[in-house]
Amino acid sequence: MQRISRQALQEDLYQLTRLLSESHPDPYTAGGGSLAFHRRVDTLLNNIPADGLTQTQFLCHIRPLVASLGDGHTYLFTPEEEREARTRRRPWLTWSIIEQDLYLARVYQPEQEVLLGARLLALNSLPLPTLLTRMGKIQGYDNIYQNLVHLSLALKDPLLLSTLLHQDEPPNTIEVTLTLRNGDQQTIQIPLLEERPGIPLEPDSAFILPPLNSARMCRAFLDAGHQVAYMRADSLLRYRESFEQFHALGDIGHMEQLLEEVQRYLPLDTNLPEKLEERIALVPAATDLLRDLFSAMRLAHTSVLIIDLRFCPGGNSFFATILSYFLYGIDAMLASTWNEGYHIKRYSTLYFENYIKDTPEEHSEALRNGGYDYTDEASWLQRQESGFTPRVRLQALADLRQRVKASPTFASEFQKRAYEASWAPKVYVLISAQTYSAGFDTAVTLQRHGACVIGTPSAQSGNCFIDALSFTLQYSRLKGHIAFKRRILFPNNEEQGNILKADHELTYDYLATHSYDPHATIRLALDLAGLA
Repeated sequence: MQRISRQALQEDLYQLTRLLSESHPDPYTAGGGSLAFHRRVDTLLNNIPADGLTQTQFLCHIRPLVASLGDGHTYLFTPEEEREARTRRRPWLTWSIIEQDLYLARVYQPEQEVLLGARLLALNSLPLPTLLTRMGKIQGYDNIYQNLVHLSLALKDPLLLSTLLHQDEPPNTIEVTLTLRNGDQQTIQIPLLEERPGIPLEPDSAFILPPLNSARMCRAFLDAGHQVAYMRADSLLRYRESFEQFHALGDIGHMEQLLEEVQRYLPLDTNLPEKLEERIALVPAATDLLRDLFSAMRLAHTSVLIIDLRFCPGGNSFFATILSYFLYGIDAMLASTWNEGYHIKRYSTLYFENYIKDTPEEHSEALRNGGYDYTDEASWLQRQESGFTPRVRLQALADLRQRVKASPTFASEFQKRAYEASWAPKVYVLISAQTYSAGFDTAVTLQRHGACVIGTPSAQSGNCFIDALSFTLQYSRLKGHIAFKRRILFPNNEEQGNILKADHELTYDYLATHSYDPHATIRLALDLAGLA
């Protein structure tokens, strides 16, 4: 691979440093302060070899600087060209997270099937805590569960695996030490192969779930009597209302590529219109799916609704607003706003490059103070003093209407109010460590309205940095995201702000008792509902 000159890479590092320090709400605290941050930059500048580095080498070189921010929403991407150019050899094992452990959820060879459910003890004699420490220096994280998620992904990514093992290239074989179901230990050799060695093998499940639509959502009833309704969202980026929100905000960073991905699932004879608004209208709407679901639930007098967010890594949190409307109604939504936390936003040159409908002139006052906008925090403090007064309610209603206005699809339903809080089942929300960002926001919103949250704690922290700005480094062409908001969802509970505790955590013992069923969390919800 072609090497990039030392001077060009130093300029890229200066650019990255400037972007982080000018755009991120707090690039210094997690890494020990501004002195420590810029010492890292100085060391990285001096350690670039005289003959430069390849793009991949430079990526590995600067990742620890970005990771030092301790922020799961700020990171660098591995270039697609790099993924194509490098070897695709990988260890064919799939890991899941439970109780701050990794366990084998899927294998690809029949002789390994007996290992399903075994927990990871060590890799190449490196114990799990050491692997997690190394992972944290490659990619920032919000809490222990996010570090575990990153590690599980690194174990099947050739570049990240090499970095984790402090090697230039992936090894031919790795040594995996496992704790088996009965507590015994076993060490196995796993070759790294380009081709999948067999079909995916995972434990059988007691549940057959409905297929997802092109927005990565689905709905169904899990029983013949229609007493258990089920709604699943594996993405909150691909539903129509999300695109409408992005379009209204002028967020150009997500639109085109995501629309292309969604439209791949449309019928082959679909004629794609040229106008962006008309293309968005072809995307499945969450409003339509939920309206149909609640209509059927009301007709059947359904007693339980399971909202499955276990495989939802994020997207647009407007879904939580839509779902709350159908479940709880506008008055309940407004009443919850006075104590839902706040965010501190930071404006920057990069922000205005990403959000083209905002201008520096509109936010000139904040820009005079480093770009920091404390308006939301001040409103929250005022609400704490006054409580949920009529004035607070009116302002909350005005804010809600403004958010709804950005989505014509949901705005139409919102105006009619035909399905507002139309049926009130007992709500169970399924989460996992992979429930993140907008998926996490939805789980928190529902929990605050009284829903029961079940599963493994989320990799997302309630008190964290959110909302990403896209950037590209000039010479290496490396791309990445930088968060521009500090969000405080739990102002008075630091522990809850770090890890969202499930009301009922899925334990390893429960999983083992149910033969490592991939959907054991659904079984736990039915147990709690008395419907198992």
